Amino acid sequence: MSNYQDNEKTVSGVGFEEPSFGVSLAAKVPRIVQWVKKHSRGRITTDKQASFVLWVFVVVALLVSYLLITSQNSNGNAQDPYPVGSSAFQKQP
Repeated sequence: MSNYQDNEKTVSGVGFEEPSFGVSLAAKVPRIVQWVKKHSRGRITTDKQASFVLWVFVVVALLVSYLLITSQNSNGNAQDPYPVGSSAFQKQP
């Protein structure tokens, strides 16, 4: 009950209670950042470094995905899933 008494404010005889969550939302560190710091074997010591490592990982993953999607086959020609003479474009009787 003492938490409510500490957080009460009175305006013109009307009492209001402000909720107290105990932990500031700004001070909360994301779990993925904590995981990176924990599994880096001491190489990453700050939250800023862990965030940077995660951003680099995302950029590299997107780059590799793009390169795999736009890659060419061994002949040097882009793969066409429906070549011009294929049966996919033939009229069915």
